[in-house]
Amino acid sequence: MDPSYKALDDGRADLRFRVAISFGEDALEQFVQGLVALRAGFFEVVADTEGPSFVILHPIYGKIASVAVDHIIKRLPSLPVPSGSKQGYLGASVPAVLAACPLNVVKASAVCAEGVFRAADGVETAPISRQDLMRGFLVHSDADGKPIAKGGPLRLAFPDGVAVQSAVCGTPKPPDLKNCVSLELRDEN
Repeated sequence: MDPSYKALDDGRADLRFRVAISFGEDALEQFVQGLVALRAGFFEVVADTEGPSFVILHPIYGKIASVAVDHIIKRLPSLPVPSGSKQGYLGASVPAVLAACPLNVVKASAVCAEGVFRAADGVETAPISRQDLMRGFLVHSDADGKPIAKGGPLRLAFPDGVAVQSAVCGTPKPPDLKNCVSLELRDEN
């Protein structure tokens, strides 16, 4: 080891100082650009995409992540909805979608009090408790694995008795939101 990097404390502070001084501004800028590129590659899945994406929002911070719809359909586990109006349809569980996001989103989803889903046309669910939220699905295929004919590419579905809300028809039931495009995670007030 080069003696000029002799440890102060645990050695890291002195090393950082010497590296910053010896590299100068151009090298430091290149280093930062390299870190940004590395981060972008690591979070490629949740980066803004050319095609459609599912967006995760926070009421204070705004958009905190977006997951490519193609990634949700092709790479996340496709599970059958166990019961309800979309029983047997295939989709990604809400926890799987959140787990595909950066750590800050995973942490936010672990402490949020509730969430609200929105469709492309602006229709939204009533607030759904975190416990029920984690039992939802973003459905993308029918029981035969074919893309859903109506309400896609992602359609929100819940099993019977989960996230029950009042409905337009008057009978309380789990939400069935067509063309679901976002989830806003909300903290307790």
